[in-house]
This record gives sequence, C-alpha cells and structure tokens, in this order.
Amino acid sequence: YISNSDEKILGITREAMEFLGLPFYFWEARPTTENRKPVHQIRVIGIKRCKRMTDLLLKYPSGKRGRAKVINDFCNYRLSIPYKELHSGHTISYSEKEAEFHTEIKKLNQRGVKG
Repeated sequence: YISNSDEKILGITREAMEFLGLPFYFWEARPTTENRKPVHQIRVIGIKRCKRMTDLLLKYPSGKRGRAKVINDFCNYRLSIPYKELHSGHTISYSEKEAEFHTEIKKLNQRGVKG
C-alpha cells in the first residue's frame, strides 16, 4: 500500500503508475469525524503485480530500497514454487523462509529504521 492524506501526492503517483502500465487499485477512506483528513491509498495486490512493481522500483535509488528488495525476493521465492505444490488442495502453512521475509519486513517497517 502507498498511503497519504495529500491527494495531490497520490495523484502524481497514480499518473506515473498509469503511464508505466502498472496495475493498481485506488482506495479512499472518508473520515467519520470532522477532525480527520481523508486517507488515499494505492494498492498493488498479487504476487506477480508486486514483483512487477518492485522490479521497476529497484532500478531507481530510493530511501525504501531495502523494503522493495525484501518484497521482490519474497515474490521471486513464491513464484519459484511449482504451481501444483501451491494449489494441491491442501492447506500449506508458510515455510521458515517465508517467515524470515516477514520478520525482515517488520524490522524495516519500524519507525526510524532506514531501508
């Protein structure tokens, strides 16, 4: 998710993503109390869509490059698992490797952590 209460900032992001042909959903939450601003979000949902987005983001310098790299590595890992294993009809819990990706992204998402 890309969230911001400034509609102009997300508008620029939205236009760039449309220009690049990246699939996304635009979501807006209207506040229920008058002392809050509306929140706007761009959502990229799905492993293949996230991979496509992070492949592009990793080509450019960014303060959130570390996060994009972890998400990209997770997408590559999941896409490397044969389709039949993931869709065998059995409930498959996340592996230790996937738990490591989760732990790493949680660390990077803490306030004050660069990456």
